Amino acid sequence: MRTVAFTVDKTGLKAYWLTIGKKDVKLVNGKGTMDLETGPHIAVWYMQGNAGAKLSISGTLKDGTEVLSVKDSKIPGGRSKWADVKPFSV
Repeated sequence: MRTVAFTVDKTGLKAYWLTIGKKDVKLVNGKGTMDLETGPHIAVWYMQGNAGAKLSISGTLKDGTEVLSVKDSKIPGGRSKWADVKPFSV
């Protein structure tokens, strides 16, 4: 098991959440940790807001190694909700 620290920065979102596999990451003020088995994982994030609202996600190990990086994931034009996924390994 390795502890991953997640940070989510948001702009213009009314709501958002992050899951790793089928488990929610408990975020407080955009920060949370999760213990993960070594190997591949899938991050899934959901957003609600206006078109153009966005978030960025960073996942780092205790030694500072970044294992997940999502930059400016945006809700597309004409939409008020959006979800996306990104595989990563620990």
